[in-house]
Amino acid sequence: MTEREFWTHLEYLACGELERIQASRELGLWCDGFVPESFAVDGHPPRITGQAWVADHTYQWRWPFTLRLRRRYESRADVPWAEVLPAPDETGWLDVDVDAKSITLVPPPSRPLAGSRSSP
Repeated sequence: MTEREFWTHLEYLACGELERIQASRELGLWCDGFVPESFAVDGHPPRITGQAWVADHTYQWRWPFTLRLRRRYESRADVPWAEVLPAPDETGWLDVDVDAKSITLVPPPSRPLAGSRSSP
């Protein structure tokens, strides 16, 4: 999977997650795309930030987003995009703050974050 394909797939998966979240469902929100701007893939924590196009039935806004990665990578070219993408049946990986107008995407609960420890 290419990086470009990743962002397109993530957009569609985010729409499904927004539909599952009561606060965004009540407002009729959906995602109309992601515009990544900063790649701190070797950071602590590793992350990608940018703007998400969030829409309702009347308007579109650009909300800041943070995509937390499961682990660090040497460079953007080293990110295995297919592995970063949530599976279609995974839930709980998108957090929307309708008051702050921001989105945080985290690895699904079944996948640990970089640097975190699994329970025995």
